[in-house]
Amino acid sequence: PTTKLSAISGTTLLAFNSNRIVDSSGNVTLNTSGDKVIVTNFSPYYADSKYNPDTHGGSIYLNGDTNTPADDYLILGGYGDFWDAKGYNTFECWIYPTDISVQREIFGSVSGDGDFVIDADRQLRCHTTNNNYGDTSGTVIINEWTHVALQQTPTTRRIYINGVNSPISGLGGDYAGASWNLGGDMVIGGGTPTGRRSFKGYIADA
Repeated sequence: PTTKLSAISGTTLLAFNSNRIVDSSGNVTLNTSGDKVIVTNFSPYYADSKYNPDTHGGSIYLNGDTNTPADDYLILGGYGDFWDAKGYNTFECWIYPTDISVQREIFGSVSGDGDFVIDADRQLRCHTTNNNYGDTSGTVIINEWTHVALQQTPTTRRIYINGVNSPISGLGGDYAGASWNLGGDMVIGGGTPTGRRSFKGYIADA
């Protein structure tokens, strides 16, 4: 994407693109966990005019703690309203990670072990469960904006990095066939009970 996203037909959530923590699609009331969720004017889009929070507010900053699985994150609500365990879904956003010394979660659920993360080796990984996962052959760069997307159908899962489908290079278990293990609220930037850590850095246009 070269322009900011808009809430087209079928959009469930569009967040981190204004000067406040709000869902621009009007479907979801967002809540935060922790005290380091910050709205900033830092954005993946080139600004050719003076910053105007009425038109684009940039991103949120999450100060992920490496010592606790779930530190600062955004709470979306019950996972069933956002993600089908084995149906048609797409999640996309811009990320600017500032630390990947541990696995950092981009999105997942509070009490399940299915999630979308960055590995310490800079690959993206989709866990449907803790033991069923796929790693991308492509990588992201720390301290740089990257657009990432996870697309799912009942029979396939694909991960895109800057608009390019990145082949899955590493597999664990039944990655393509397993249903997601989700529980509780869906979150952006949170960790998991199995030890993956909260995201540290900036997220825009999720």
